[in-house]
Amino acid sequence: MAFKPEQSLKAVLTSLFSQYSNENGVSATRVQAVYRQTMGAYISNHTTKIFVKNNILFLYIDVPSLRHELILGKLKLINILNEALGEQQIKEIKFH
Repeated sequence: MAFKPEQSLKAVLTSLFSQYSNENGVSATRVQAVYRQTMGAYISNHTTKIFVKNNILFLYIDVPSLRHELILGKLKLINILNEALGEQQIKEIKFH
């Protein structure tokens, strides 16, 4: 068995994630954290489910009036979240 030279933990994890194609899962976790931090306590408490699939953010909001307000500000919300993420991760938001 051949040993590889020492690598940083970041390099090892990046290699591991690229081998198992789990980068979307890591990004989804990051998007969830940024959403909860950016939107504040009230909106976060009424968001029951958050996930990302194919650059679409799916949000399950349990208050119909809040869901409606977020739908009206969807483009602004996309811009705020992408700015907080530092990249164009979210292309669309679907509300349920």
